[in-house]
Amino acid sequence: MLATWVLTVAGLTTSSAAISAFVRPRARSRSTSRQAAAAAIGLAILFAVELLGVPFYERAGLGDWVVQLTAAALSAVGLAAAVAAVARRRAPQPV
Repeated sequence: MLATWVLTVAGLTTSSAAISAFVRPRARSRSTSRQAAAAAIGLAILFAVELLGVPFYERAGLGDWVVQLTAAALSAVGLAAAVAAVARRRAPQPV
């Protein structure tokens, strides 16, 4: 049984159909899709607020600069990803 499972999983993990289900899973309902869009919008707002606050942080030394600029860079990447996710959800879906 284990050998069958291993061979099946190994075969499916290289197929594009199996991988695309993980890359862009389909929502089970319209409500789930709306919740995912709301979550992406919420994350985008949180990342934007973080980025807007960066100029006002107090920095006492080099360590503060490194930590805060790293956090700002991660927030910028997160904001870009959240905006891309929202834009992808708003784009017309191919039938």
